[in-house]
Amino acid sequence: MSTNLDIKIARWQEYQDRPWGRLFYSISQENLHPYLPEHPCRILDIGGGNGRTAIAYAKLGQKVTLLDTSAEMLSEAQHYARKAEVTEQIEFHHADLVEIPALFDENTFDVILCHNVLAYVDDISVAIRAVYHCLQAGGIVSLISMNRYSEAYREILQQLNPQAALDNLAAKTYTSAVFNTPIKLYSADDIIELLRAEGFSILGQYGVRCIIDYISDNELKEDPAFFAQLERLEKAMSGQFPYYLLARFFQIIARKAFSA
Repeated sequence: MSTNLDIKIARWQEYQDRPWGRLFYSISQENLHPYLPEHPCRILDIGGGNGRTAIAYAKLGQKVTLLDTSAEMLSEAQHYARKAEVTEQIEFHHADLVEIPALFDENTFDVILCHNVLAYVDDISVAIRAVYHCLQAGGIVSLISMNRYSEAYREILQQLNPQAALDNLAAKTYTSAVFNTPIKLYSADDIIELLRAEGFSILGQYGVRCIIDYISDNELKEDPAFFAQLERLEKAMSGQFPYYLLARFFQIIARKAFSA
């Protein structure tokens, strides 16, 4: 019999392969690409789960350290890394984000990915300080989190539920359908303020999935021709004001200050 965790992992893998999951990865990686160093770099993927993102960057020749709190997810990541023949490019750590200062020296990484992590931590200020600690001067961080302004739109446009939309106008939490876990909702401005207070400069603000989460017809999203057109639209809207403000997720690219 499958355990509850097995079921959650299976749901996560299914999510990754659905149109909205594929868009999440393709758009977020395209947004980050212009900011990556031209030379091979050291990347820390915090909360990297089953390795989808880490493996993509390892295939490009980057050295990736994948950190996750789930031993089972890390086992899956190692399995997929072996299949992709990139095990020599990826280092795995079973640890929590708050343990980063004890695990890694200062200025260890050129790029840090913190995607879908902040919503699960108790104190995001502590999380941002941990990122700052091990990022080298001038290094890049990419943060992605669910946009709290999107929840009311999702309820009315996809679920056609006016009362739920009204109730969620000031939503601060959301229950993940994949993991059945309550997560915290933030706005991009919430995170930008904390990043600047820690000494980061903001290089770019994007929306990830500006449209697809508000379309109720999931079968249509599976149509290859429709999906191809939708992906072009999503990529065009991702960095354009005001469209990114209402995306399901926001993505912020920031730089740690260079040493004086």
